[in-house]
Amino acid sequence: MNLKIITGSVLSYGYSQMLGNLPSRKIRMAYLKAYLAQVGVGTSVQMGCRFLNGRKVYLGDRNIINFIAEFLVFVDSPCFLAKLRFY
Repeated sequence: MNLKIITGSVLSYGYSQMLGNLPSRKIRMAYLKAYLAQVGVGTSVQMGCRFLNGRKVYLGDRNIINFIAEFLVFVDSPCFLAKLRFY
C-alpha cells in the first residue's frame, strides 16, 4: 500500500466515524470542503453520510445529500463509474 491510499483511508474513516455523525453542520462542511474535490455554494450534507475516495467527489451548487447516503467512487480508465448507495 502506498501513502496516498493510507491517507485517503484515514480521512474517510475519520469523517465517517467521528465527524459524519456530529450535529454541527458548520464543522462537517468545513471538513468536507477541505476533503472533497469540490463542494458548491448552498450544498448541504446531512449527518451519517459516508464518502469513500472523497478526492474524486464533486458536489455542485445547491445539492442536499440526505441522511445515511454512501458515495463510492471508482475510476476505471478510460471510463469513469460512480456508484451511489442509499439506505
